[in-house]
Amino acid sequence: MSFNIFLHPTKAFQYEIENPSVGRAILFVIATSLVISLLAFMLGGTIEVAGILTLTNILQWLVLSIVLYIFEFMFSPKKGKIHELSFKEAASMTGKLWMLMLISAIVLVIGLPLSAIGLAIIGVILLFLAGIFLIINSYIMIKVALDIETKRAIIPWILIIVVYVLLITLIMQFAVSTLPVF
Repeated sequence: MSFNIFLHPTKAFQYEIENPSVGRAILFVIATSLVISLLAFMLGGTIEVAGILTLTNILQWLVLSIVLYIFEFMFSPKKGKIHELSFKEAASMTGKLWMLMLISAIVLVIGLPLSAIGLAIIGVILLFLAGIFLIINSYIMIKVALDIETKRAIIPWILIIVVYVLLITLIMQFAVSTLPVF
């Protein structure tokens, strides 16, 4: 099992194509949701905010998995292709990205108490590095998922980032209009 998304992201994503597991992906998504909910409680949030964050995280993973699955039909070269990406594989690969988000959320939870004693810069640096890994690994995920060897993977990569940002904006707009806590 390849979980090394820091040093060998291509192998990690190829492993998800060979051995897809939606259960493992859901485990990462739920663990990330729980850590983000803990962070919300630490910042003075309520149970409603934690529930919305959990549902939002699961919805984001599901939508990005669907978008990756649809991109298979739009961007993948069809000549001589033996394997097409299934939804299970797309969900599993997207769940691998949530492992990076889980690490980022853990860094935030650990960094919050460190900020009280003046060591917040360590958490900021680690969070910045996790963000860079997330951006790079999302590009590698697109290349592996769509079986694209050229720089043509930049177009679906940018589109998936745009979809993710629009999804977050939509969810935040909904939360602002319905919940008085935001």
